[in-house]
Amino acid sequence: KNHDSCSLTVPSKAKLMRNKFGRPDLQHSFTVEPMFEHVLLILLKGGYLLEADARKICAEHPLYEHLRVTIARTKHIDFSRISKTMLDYDQQQAIPMGKVMCFTAAALHFDLHIPSVIRYAGGNYTADYRDVDKIMSDLEGIVDQNDLNDLRRVFTVGAPARMVAESSNANFMEYWRYGNHRSILKDPEKVRKAMNKEERNCYVIPMPCWLARFIPNSFYTPQGLLCKPGKNDRLVFDGSCLLEWESQPLNAMVDTATEPRVTYGRVLQEHINRIWNLRISYPQEEILLWDDDVAGCFRHIKHHPDVAAAFGLIFDAHLYFYVGQTFGSVFSPANQEPVRRVREQLARVLFSDQSLPEKHKELLDKVAFSDPAPIGTTFVQAHTCSKNNGVRDAANRVINTPINTFVDDALMADVRPRIRQAMAASIEALYRILGTPDEDNRRLPLSLEKFFEATCGPTKVQLGLSFDTRAMVIRLTDTTRAKMLTELGHWHKGRQSFTAIQAARLLGTMQYMATISQWAKFLYATLSNSVIYALRKNKVVLEESSPAFHKLAIALRDAEQRNNARKTAFLQGKISKLVWNKKDRSFIVPTLRHELKLIADILSKPETYRWESPIAHKVEKDPDFVTYGDACLYGGGGFSTDLGFWWQVEWPEEIQNRTLRVIKDNRSGKLISINALEYAVVIINYAAASASYVEAKQNGKCDIAYPTILNWVDNTSADSWTHKMCKKSKAGKALALVLASTMINNPVGLNSHYLQGDLNTIADAISRMYKSDKLFNIQQLMQDYPQLRSCRRFHPSKELLSQIYRAVLSASASPNSPPKNLGHFSPASNTSSDSAAN
Repeated sequence: KNHDSCSLTVPSKAKLMRNKFGRPDLQHSFTVEPMFEHVLLILLKGGYLLEADARKICAEHPLYEHLRVTIARTKHIDFSRISKTMLDYDQQQAIPMGKVMCFTAAALHFDLHIPSVIRYAGGNYTADYRDVDKIMSDLEGIVDQNDLNDLRRVFTVGAPARMVAESSNANFMEYWRYGNHRSILKDPEKVRKAMNKEERNCYVIPMPCWLARFIPNSFYTPQGLLCKPGKNDRLVFDGSCLLEWESQPLNAMVDTATEPRVTYGRVLQEHINRIWNLRISYPQEEILLWDDDVAGCFRHIKHHPDVAAAFGLIFDAHLYFYVGQTFGSVFSPANQEPVRRVREQLARVLFSDQSLPEKHKELLDKVAFSDPAPIGTTFVQAHTCSKNNGVRDAANRVINTPINTFVDDALMADVRPRIRQAMAASIEALYRILGTPDEDNRRLPLSLEKFFEATCGPTKVQLGLSFDTRAMVIRLTDTTRAKMLTELGHWHKGRQSFTAIQAARLLGTMQYMATISQWAKFLYATLSNSVIYALRKNKVVLEESSPAFHKLAIALRDAEQRNNARKTAFLQGKISKLVWNKKDRSFIVPTLRHELKLIADILSKPETYRWESPIAHKVEKDPDFVTYGDACLYGGGGFSTDLGFWWQVEWPEEIQNRTLRVIKDNRSGKLISINALEYAVVIINYAAASASYVEAKQNGKCDIAYPTILNWVDNTSADSWTHKMCKKSKAGKALALVLASTMINNPVGLNSHYLQGDLNTIADAISRMYKSDKLFNIQQLMQDYPQLRSCRRFHPSKELLSQIYRAVLSASASPNSPPKNLGHFSPASNTSSDSAAN
């Protein structure tokens, strides 16, 4: 029985289920174990109770009576306005109470069935403005069919692809009582501002918070507020928050097996490859950079109505249900992927439409462009290889400009005459997929704020990195460098100690350096060792003195014995939190102090130390030169016929006597592993290649600005340590610092691959070939391998060898600056056996 005066004009639930978007299916349902409050509305509205009985029930709790009164107050409200766009919605400064009451009236009308409220509201809440059939028809045949199928699903069914879940009442109440994270409470005004923005753009539906306990099949997830300087504050939906090990957070209820694949991790690399190939085809033309951003991003993909009530939050006097995807749901990135990938494919096709720059002229004319390059500007060159042939096809026609989209940031690069066309194609593709712009009724899909603030030019910050297409380098931004220096300022020479959380904060700030260059990555890794040290110390103290830690440790062992993966993960998290928050302090040891000073010195002298990486070292291309190396327990050796050198070093007796030649196991802790010696060979090979390149450059025999070498090594550990920092070996960590010092300001890039031992014959022979008196037999080497006869011998400098030997013997390295001298060469005809000649 329905008492609403407007009921005759409101579609029934059954009729609403026949809407185009989000029809009921077997892949989407969310239920919560029922409780009395979930049926109270039906009892009060349905006339099942006598008036006296209804009053007695409502007297049991103030909110019961409030519900009864609200039913009466709202039954005459015309809530049809929720299906219409509010005039001047973009000027809204606070959520109108009238709108909240309209949604309340609609919810009560539909018996607090939130899916029906969403279906009734329609419009911007379910993206009904999209003509999905036309969008699909226009895209047919020009984009990947799998991407097209995924796009059709997210536009007609919603997200996630599958969610058939249920929650116990106890689980529901646990999260409801927990509320939000403390970051929400620290700045409620920012949260109000953020929620007003969400509501005016129809990303959420608002209701009074007291209704939460009466709404069946709903769930409320803790929220956090993420504030970053220079960026808009963002609410984070913590769908993975585990309150207790038995808790079931929302992300754990979603089946992600059928979601689209996520591939945006390749975007930065593809953008770098694009710039490189542009320079190949346009060696003397300015390459301009641009990017645009999707406003709202995840919100454009709507939740399936039948699960939308699971995405609730409570703040202040309101509860909200997200109708658009959240930042924090495990499936949000995957369901954004079809939009991202289809946009890339469509934009490339639309680049051929020469009418687009005029169509979007109003937007493009507001973009600031850099001045043309001055006459005589030097452009660092790129060169072809088997993987890179420029941006022309077999018929010598320039290919259509691609856009590379990282989630919602569309990156593009092109020469000045073509960049406007690329910008227009990107905009048009976005509009054709997400819907025709209608700013009077909804937010524009394109973020105009970022669009108009940026400058299209040869230098631009993209994805947090500063690109320069004239110098062909990627730099640390000035803002990031200043932020890192500020943090390092807290670690001054007078500071004596630190806590684990302080060290973690240091690492969090310094992590940017690891993205710039290989040597910076090694320096960053050394700092992380200090955090590990502090954590280990805290754990030992907790094991000895903390009852709470002891109790958790016992529970963890029990969970592991029972193979309870869920409980094990939860308890490990609890223990980790205790360790991180321990206030015990670790002393700043001399090695850490040296590392901090070294990094601070390098950061504070950008004119001397370049915090940058050549694009030539980042692009996927063939190596310019190839080297080979090998080590044995007596010595090490390497060569490169490309660069015309070979070298051999006999390890000092101090090293040889600590190898398996003399020590048969590592019970004494003094054994020097072959892995460390193989890594030392990598460093000497790199030094030899660098010295050879510099000499060739000075003599005009090499015109490559930033060459890369590929070092083949037959040791998997040495290969791995070249790509990423060694985690366990102390000698390996120390050697990494030596390698880092040789790479600072070095134009030569280093890569490494593993080579099977029986294929590394020449390097193996160099490292092992001795006479009976242990002098190196060069004549025999040249006879066996005539390809080495034209190669000169490289003699590593005493400075470099001293650093390497110290790292191997004492597992310590403290280079204050790059070695002044890497070594020198002797003529190819010189057969001297003195490996230390330098």
